Amino acid sequence: MGLFMRQSAARDKMTNVAGRDSILMTGTVIGNAYDFRKSSQRIEQMIHHERTLEINATTEAIWAVLSRFMQIDEIAPQIAYVEALTHEANGIGSKRRCYFENGSSLVEEVTEWDPNRGYSVRLSDMTAMPLTDAHATIAIKPLDGARTRVIWSMDYAVKYGPLGWFLGQTLMKMMMSKVLDSNLKALANKVNSDHIPDAEPAYY
Repeated sequence: MGLFMRQSAARDKMTNVAGRDSILMTGTVIGNAYDFRKSSQRIEQMIHHERTLEINATTEAIWAVLSRFMQIDEIAPQIAYVEALTHEANGIGSKRRCYFENGSSLVEEVTEWDPNRGYSVRLSDMTAMPLTDAHATIAIKPLDGARTRVIWSMDYAVKYGPLGWFLGQTLMKMMMSKVLDSNLKALANKVNSDHIPDAEPAYY
């Protein structure tokens, strides 16, 4: 009887130890999963990318082109045409839908508008793009000798967690560099053309 009780007590002790180990192991797994989720949330932060070009033109001349918000297709070779979504042609709250050569489209809404200095837009309806959030900014800074530095940047968050973050830092940056560089080159060519219809005067 005493032996049975000692064996039963031993089994209970082993069960308790196993149960405790299971809880510890489960806690470790849950903890690791929680840490991974936190890591994923950190990874899905916005990625910044920008390209710069110095143009032989004044900030006023460059703003005269950029302020034609609904005519972005004049300086963005990948855009086939633009649909105005607001009565306001430019300024905060103005919205446009850009249609691309491949048939896709997206919406851009002005969130910041600073004459002679640039503007920012928030992108939406990006069904063809693997992004959860995106913003673009065009900043212009005067230099000596009637030259201007133009900085075209993108801030974006990519879908698919850590894999998306990696693609956003590598392949997408390469693709965006080509697009932004072509836009900047087209902007320089447009600024140096003879006539810019319906340009908005630039005021300080």
